[in-house]
Amino acid sequence: MKFKSYFLPLLISFITFSSFGQELKCRVNVNALKLTTTDKERFEKLKNDVEDFMNLTQWTDDQFSEEEKISCNISIVLNVENASNKFSGNISIQSSRPVYKTAYQTTLLNVFDKQFNIKFDEYEQLDYNENQHRSNLTSILAYYAYVIIGMDYDSFELNGGEEYFQKAKEIVYNAQGDDEAKGWKANDGDVNRYWLVDNLLNSNYTSMRSMNYDFHMSCLDLLHNNKQGALTQLNKSIKDLDPKANLGANTYLYKHFFQCKAEEILNLMKDMTTEEQKALKLTLLKLSPGNADKWNTLGRKSNPNPKKQLPNNQGNPNGVNVPGGQQKSFPITR
Repeated sequence: MKFKSYFLPLLISFITFSSFGQELKCRVNVNALKLTTTDKERFEKLKNDVEDFMNLTQWTDDQFSEEEKISCNISIVLNVENASNKFSGNISIQSSRPVYKTAYQTTLLNVFDKQFNIKFDEYEQLDYNENQHRSNLTSILAYYAYVIIGMDYDSFELNGGEEYFQKAKEIVYNAQGDDEAKGWKANDGDVNRYWLVDNLLNSNYTSMRSMNYDFHMSCLDLLHNNKQGALTQLNKSIKDLDPKANLGANTYLYKHFFQCKAEEILNLMKDMTTEEQKALKLTLLKLSPGNADKWNTLGRKSNPNPKKQLPNNQGNPNGVNVPGGQQKSFPITR
């Protein structure tokens, strides 16, 4: 997605620059209820600083109109104050994008990061340099900003997020020299920042990134005018993943994808024939055994008059809803 500018008077150019700004529309919540401190103002300052950092930083060279900005939520929970201005807790990050010609938002990223230890001084500005690890807080935020953008671009163009996953990888390497910071190394656990970006860039898992692209562009975005074509693509994408099932099923990337998409896949497959459901059921059990309870409902005799609905129409607890439920149409190429 490139914003093309033509010769305009200086005033109009300024207005255009102001209207087509940064990439993220990030809402932040900070919960410090477990801390004994009564100074609530510094945590309100943390919330505002994080929102400004995410929303006002220019993360790409592309220009985004207001409706093109990527919706995301960040929730920070601070459980312990280890020393003056040093805290530990967790951070949750969710992002979404709209399904073409609907008001439905589909989840792209849903991460619960338990290794969140930061230093925050309310009187200092958040300090970030893309070539250095200066602060664990800003490194974590920048890392997830690039992952959010990369996941969004990957959903509009095959491997479209590669550049931003590489930037996230550089942040991982820069942060590994900080002995107090956790979640940046392979031995910090099997579900952390290191493994997420490692899986995204690992050539062994390119089929999952293809699945991610096809599921959004050739399945969800096609539902509004070619439902059978969308279901055919879903069937093919699941079968294409089957040979990689044993290699990928226990990786962070596979688990994350099916954590976000299992309910949507299940709802779509309810419109397949019973035979098609049975044929894909064993593959899905191999690909995502953690969702066995869902896959085991497939292949049963269906309701002869099923209620037609968008995937997960009853509400996606991990998604980011469109304010006011307004309809959006996004023929965008990231």
